[in-house]
Amino acid sequence: MNLQFLNLKAALRWQLKAFTVFAVISLPQYLVGQESKDIKWGGVWLRGSNADRDKFYPVGSQFALQALRKENSPIAGEYSAKLFKSLEVTATPGGGRILDRVQNIKLAKASSGKALVMACAINYEFFERTKEAGENIVYAEVGFELLVSDFSTRSVVFALPGRLQYKDIWQGEKHIKSEIKKIYEDRLPNSFLELAKRKWDGETSFQTLGFGKVDVWEDAKERMPDGFKERSEFFLSTLLASTFSNAIDIPVMPYSKGKEVIYTGLVVGQLEDKGSVTNKESSGPDKDAFFVLEKPSYTLDLVIPAFREARGGGDGVIDSSLHYAYARVILNGEAGAAIFNKKYDAGVRRVMVKGDKVRPLWLASWDATSKLYKDVAKDIKSSKDDEVSSLVSGCRLR
Repeated sequence: MNLQFLNLKAALRWQLKAFTVFAVISLPQYLVGQESKDIKWGGVWLRGSNADRDKFYPVGSQFALQALRKENSPIAGEYSAKLFKSLEVTATPGGGRILDRVQNIKLAKASSGKALVMACAINYEFFERTKEAGENIVYAEVGFELLVSDFSTRSVVFALPGRLQYKDIWQGEKHIKSEIKKIYEDRLPNSFLELAKRKWDGETSFQTLGFGKVDVWEDAKERMPDGFKERSEFFLSTLLASTFSNAIDIPVMPYSKGKEVIYTGLVVGQLEDKGSVTNKESSGPDKDAFFVLEKPSYTLDLVIPAFREARGGGDGVIDSSLHYAYARVILNGEAGAAIFNKKYDAGVRRVMVKGDKVRPLWLASWDATSKLYKDVAKDIKSSKDDEVSSLVSGCRLR
């Protein structure tokens, strides 16, 4: 085998071992007569209904409390306690940060007025296999949000999304699930703590940014793995929320079609007067509760028409493939009219064996989409338009 190619593979292995990126999660307890600026610790929630937990969160479900289940994993309670402890030891009374307002007292009560609750919500976890430079590679990611919600209105006050990534040589499904577990155990707590250090005055008067219509065309869906096709609008909007929030320093509200159960068991397990708000159409120990999202001040509409591939250049030993993502992003102002409307495309390069066929690669398309969203955030942040500038300043946490 060519010595240059062997050196390339060795370098790739070293880079994969060194690869790291960023994420969140938590449990339930609050107070009836709480002060308006106090936040109760809510624990770890999962995005979706109880019926989704094993299907979409085979690893993460053991770290989140399962509503009213006797066989709850003890890991969930221990993990939530660990997260809260890290907040508690870092907090400074009157410090003005999110974590400085968190308490761990009794159950919240919807009828008590403002009942603020903070939780770590797991949005997704996944892993995908591919080939790079002739090596079998695995890529994994966990997406999350730090949520502050008002239980008196069952609305999200704000969400701070994040991502944690892992990449390595493929060593089997058992190994990658073990590595995903390490993401939750070793990296999520620190990432969540960093999000909780954001400053916030405890008020809810700032403007909000959320999602309107998310339209993923069939051609784009066909390039996705089955798990992504099923929830394509959710995945692509969640990636935007995470990328956008990190790049432009404002929270982005969770995507919702308006009627689905948004977080597993969040009201059932954590609200004293839960009988007044639980979903009457559900029954049994897994009864879910709808969590209403108030209409945001500004909305982002997304149109994702396609993903494409092309052959890139080589150096005589290896070739490269180019992977492109395309989107139209529309920002609607408080009056409902579009104040920003622009088409985008972005591409990433991937190494492949010389002469190999260029194939669709979802992980590359995912990276290209993230790169595209960073361009969107940059354009909105630097816009000279008064209405767009007003969004950037008005939606920041105070």
